[in-house]
Amino acid sequence: MGMASATVYLADVQEDELVPLPRPGGGDGGGGGALAIEGTVAGWAYRTMSLRLSRRRPLSAWLPLVDGIARIGVLQVVAEQVTPAVLDGAVRLAAVTALTVVSKSGFSDLCSRTARRRPMTTA
Repeated sequence: MGMASATVYLADVQEDELVPLPRPGGGDGGGGGALAIEGTVAGWAYRTMSLRLSRRRPLSAWLPLVDGIARIGVLQVVAEQVTPAVLDGAVRLAAVTALTVVSKSGFSDLCSRTARRRPMTTA
């Protein structure tokens, strides 16, 4: 699809950070640590539910992951060149990723554990 990598970031429960979804076998998802929603390109894509491009190398496209009108997180797509064909594939990948995350969240606690940045309390 012309992409070097793709990383899924889910919004934490408080909607303060975007947390990388762990990859199978461990690891943080390949994108580093959590990203603040306030003041980042990824956060801008999440808040506005629109595609954003990062000009830093490597080139990244940030696409919102949405379920209806509910924001789930963002998808970071890294590519050598961000062409219309790559963006079209990235938009499709983001849509499929959002559907997959939502459909699997009823059968696994991976997404809820990723989104939970603090221990749960009775309250």
